[in-house]
Amino acid sequence: MAEPPLSTIFKAYDVRGVVPDELDARAAYAIGVGFGQFAIAEGPVEQVLVARDMRTSGEELARAVIAGLAAAGVAAVDLGLASTDLLYFASGDLSAPGVMLTASHNPSQYNGMKFCLAGARPVGQESGLADVRRLADAALASVPEGDALAAALAGVDPERKDLLGAFATHVRSFVDVDALAPLRVVADTANGMGGLIAPVIWSDDWVELTPGESRTFTTATLPEDTPPDAVVKLSGWNIPPATITPAPSARAAAAQQKSHP
Repeated sequence: MAEPPLSTIFKAYDVRGVVPDELDARAAYAIGVGFGQFAIAEGPVEQVLVARDMRTSGEELARAVIAGLAAAGVAAVDLGLASTDLLYFASGDLSAPGVMLTASHNPSQYNGMKFCLAGARPVGQESGLADVRRLADAALASVPEGDALAAALAGVDPERKDLLGAFATHVRSFVDVDALAPLRVVADTANGMGGLIAPVIWSDDWVELTPGESRTFTTATLPEDTPPDAVVKLSGWNIPPATITPAPSARAAAAQQKSHP
């Protein structure tokens, strides 16, 4: 079977592809090697943060990335399930490069990766992603296969950190919650990472969070193609304000009471 070419999954600012046809564990391992080598060259680097969204393919691909980082000589810190902005927060808070396993608003059969250097400095084609691809291409031939790859992934045992509480505190620091009137918020997180993040951010006495009617993940492509009546339906319950977030919790649409956007 021909190796899926990495050129098809490296985009302008990230990696995205159908799993496993375009992006599988071997490709993720090679990309882990490539990003590890790139981070070392940009160095110094003591650790790389790895997080993933809720896609079912994310756990195996994250382990493959972590194994690739280890092969490149870089320790990984596993942040587990996280939103993209949480990974960026962690990159700044811990001053470490990061890899976010997500395909943003793409359907569930896709997965991908976003990269940043310490301080959440973005990595795109003009700022290092082309180098990551070149290094990953070179590493692909030496990536183990079959049982050897399974053993390499099974042997992954990175340090783990839970930064959700610290991220929620950071987000709330942008506003004076004592100055806010009590709110009741309806949030439709579209079966995405907002379902993990929102309850923690909105956990204080000033807000009561009510889950909305989650749509299926494969249609969670807000805000680009939101049906015209989606926000109206959600906020028509006369409960302000309403928010809808797609899969990685990287975008959101919002409405006030009476459906005002």
